Amino acid sequence: MDKHTVTVWPYPQFLVERYVCTPGSPEVVAPHAHDDYQLCLSLEAACVYRYRGASHTVARGQLSLMHPGEVHATWDAEARPPQTSYHLIYLRPSLFQKVAEDVMRHNVNEPFFPNPILVDDNLIGLFRSLTRSLEYGGEPLQYEIQLSDFLTTLLTHTAQNRVTLRNIPSAPEAVQRVRAFLHETNSYGVRLEDLAQVAGVSPYHLAHLFRRHVGLSPYAYHLQVRVERAKFLLAHGVSIAQVVQKTGFYDQSRFGRYFKRLVGVTPAQYQVAQDLPRQFKASVQ
Repeated sequence: MDKHTVTVWPYPQFLVERYVCTPGSPEVVAPHAHDDYQLCLSLEAACVYRYRGASHTVARGQLSLMHPGEVHATWDAEARPPQTSYHLIYLRPSLFQKVAEDVMRHNVNEPFFPNPILVDDNLIGLFRSLTRSLEYGGEPLQYEIQLSDFLTTLLTHTAQNRVTLRNIPSAPEAVQRVRAFLHETNSYGVRLEDLAQVAGVSPYHLAHLFRRHVGLSPYAYHLQVRVERAKFLLAHGVSIAQVVQKTGFYDQSRFGRYFKRLVGVTPAQYQVAQDLPRQFKASVQ
């Protein structure tokens, strides 16, 4: 049996990989380098990196970061347990520059992270949420907001040439335009760039601006709008399959999961709880 299986999810400015390794003795990966920033998280096993002239042990649940073009070798710190998975994201350097230009006070050509081991619990939590969305087919607006949050936290809390967030001006009219757009749009494929065009600001600027004024990310707000629309349709007898289509959810299982998280019951339970005249239900289908 092969020691590793790998699944790859390609995106325009980054690449996601998940390795699943079988139990076995420690293994060595020969020295190599990448064109992109490499971030790696292992929840079950520790590993060691030889990087920039020193050895660094990455404990279970810690995040490691390798710079573009930096040669490094890695090996297991111990025999692999029965189930070992590694979650990796390769980020283009240009993506960091764009975040710096859009969100920060000044530009950063290539951020430098002096410690390749990132132990910030908040940062690791953001990385785990991001990889789950990317690996399991999250909606574009969902993972774009999560990527914005992760990169902003990484740049403002961890980089040696640390930068501070730009003072975001008040822009209630821009936020109101985005809210109106989200209320009118049930599409699955809404992108952060679409909302930025509506607001007239950059995508990463909008992500912070919207959360500052509304208290939710654009994705969380849009999700609630769609669920509220779904409640109305379900209450008026529209079938669950039709509701999924009308509210722009990718599939019925995803819709059911989000609906229960926000409403507290499943769509089917919500629908059978209604007691409306049959002729009134039929009029809204």
